[in-house]
Amino acid sequence: MKGKYNEEEIISILSIFHHLNLLIKADISNEQVKEAAVLCKKINVSFGDALHAILARDTKAIMVTRDKHFLRLRDISDIKKPEDLL
Repeated sequence: MKGKYNEEEIISILSIFHHLNLLIKADISNEQVKEAAVLCKKINVSFGDALHAILARDTKAIMVTRDKHFLRLRDISDIKKPEDLL
């Protein structure tokens, strides 16, 4: 989000989800970092994408994205487009 929005805009956007109890803070473990490092090389996705999918899996969250790279991570976590949730 930082590439497109400033800090104030990000806080505003995320506050909507926080007030609806739809946002949680996920701590990252060393094991998750190691798993992401292996996974990104194995299926040719970025480390960040792999780590996000692992965090979603471990927190039982749904990844909501239009990023096609996440389609390679469907076996790791539940990936949905925004319109799939309507």
